[in-house]
Amino acid sequence: MLKILGVTLLACITVSASAVVGTAAYVATGGMGMCRVETPDVSLTVPLPMRLAELGLTVARFAMPASELREIRREAGPFRPLVEGVLSAIADIPAGTTLVSVETEQATVLIRRQGRNLTIDVEAPDAIVHITVPVRSIRRLGRSVGRFLDPPG
Repeated sequence: MLKILGVTLLACITVSASAVVGTAAYVATGGMGMCRVETPDVSLTVPLPMRLAELGLTVARFAMPASELREIRREAGPFRPLVEGVLSAIADIPAGTTLVSVETEQATVLIRRQGRNLTIDVEAPDAIVHITVPVRSIRRLGRSVGRFLDPPG
């Protein structure tokens, strides 16, 4: 009896460890974005596993109430090709390219392709926000958005 219990326990530990390692590998292959926010009161850095954004869109397709999903598709569906195209095109932009640079009295915004990442920097008197997203993840995210907005067929 003790031998069966030991084998069962070992099997459970092995399956659990495999699930954890497999999930970690899946998340890691999707790339990791970062969001850093600094204010006079707070300094916060949040890692953004990009696979979770893709997974969220996939789950939403099946978990959202049908009426809400139809409404989203009705309103945003016509923009699907534009969103997919822009997100795909960002992946093809050469490194070192600045996409947006805006300076006003209230804030400075800079969006650029740096190496393998898209960076978004916002500096305002009360906050600094820095977001980094792997470019390869942006292309996949565009495909996920497209699948989310596609009507069932």
